Amino acid sequence: MKLCMDCNEREIDFKGLCLRCYKRRQRREQGIPMKPEKIRACSGCGTVGIITGHGLCEKCYSKWYWRKNLQKSREYIRRYQQKYHFGAHPEVIERRERDGCTHCGISNAEHKATFGRELTVHHIDGMGRTSARPNHDPSNLLILCDRCHTRLHSNERQAAS
Repeated sequence: MKLCMDCNEREIDFKGLCLRCYKRRQRREQGIPMKPEKIRACSGCGTVGIITGHGLCEKCYSKWYWRKNLQKSREYIRRYQQKYHFGAHPEVIERRERDGCTHCGISNAEHKATFGRELTVHHIDGMGRTSARPNHDPSNLLILCDRCHTRLHSNERQAAS
């Protein structure tokens, strides 16, 4: 790991400097006045250094921020993935929660406990998210567990060869 030439603390990003020192040098060269930095003890870990928001160092602030916004970011990612993968049709989401796997009948809760993820939404005609014209019509979607989904695709491959 290479360290910054100015502060000897952070990893190098730009021309032998960390991002903070690089920006500081640019401001100095352009004649822009810099804000005085707050050097105190971090209220999270106790290390003395430059303090950002909420009286925390950069590492502690980053941890605090992600812990605070984790549920919100997970929900955002989940909604985006649902929209991207199968058009986020509410009836498909309800069917996945209510009925479970179309082939073996495992519930979504059991599947999450076993595999660590939700049931898979399979496109019958193969026109999923990677195709040029995805077909997210609810009648074209099957709810499958990982085992049944793998079996289905391996049977398709065997039939093709």
